[in-house]
Amino acid sequence: MYFFYDHEGNVIYVGKANNIRKRVVSHFRNKSASKTLHMRSLLADIDYELTGNELMALLIESAEIKKHQPRFNRSQRRMEYKFGVYDELTKDGYIELVIDNIRENTRPLAWFGSAKDAKTYLEKITERFNLCKRFTALQQINGACFRHQLKMCNGACVGTETPYDYNQRVQEFMSTLEIALPDVLLIDKGREEDEKSAILIEDGIYKARGFFNPAYITHPHDIKDHLQKVDFHPDFHHILRSAINRKKYFKLIELNKVQELL
Repeated sequence: MYFFYDHEGNVIYVGKANNIRKRVVSHFRNKSASKTLHMRSLLADIDYELTGNELMALLIESAEIKKHQPRFNRSQRRMEYKFGVYDELTKDGYIELVIDNIRENTRPLAWFGSAKDAKTYLEKITERFNLCKRFTALQQINGACFRHQLKMCNGACVGTETPYDYNQRVQEFMSTLEIALPDVLLIDKGREEDEKSAILIEDGIYKARGFFNPAYITHPHDIKDHLQKVDFHPDFHHILRSAINRKKYFKLIELNKVQELL
């Protein structure tokens, strides 16, 4: 990873490269581009951070851009996902879809920048899968929902449709969503020859990353003690999903098989 700083110590650009010198020079080859000229006029210092491998670099780059909001990383700057759609089971056994603030260590079914966007999404889902507005955060009253009054709801809101029948359609909707990440440790090269990197995914959530020396690990669970917790963001999930699908850059160890590392 490399970082460009201005005279006030602000990060103005974050990038990644195998050869930092070559990559930095390439930023300034085009002497006619206004963005290049502007960035060069502000540049006061350059720093770097070793990551060991490409996947770790992708995650750190994304995290640093979200943290610093560099003015010249506009296409990758943070999209705030403040709300999520979650599934909950009512006391009567119906699966209810609710809108809530992003919950720590709980992956939502879908992410949104606003409650309004989440509501619009649920309206479409309600229509497409013939769900009940009372159980999709669209009608906060007891009794028959508006769709039932129009004979467009099968009656979950008034108890005439069983939880089993109703939940089948909710599960049909949920089956169209992206599959949750598996619970694994992703092991790859570290920053030095005797070091390994580790990325922890637990309960379907990317939770931590870091580096460890296998020579000092006496129990598989000790690896977690060397990792740094990370904040939740959907972009990290997409990076890891893509990497896992490509089966590239790392060794994937299921959490219940971490003993294989030792």
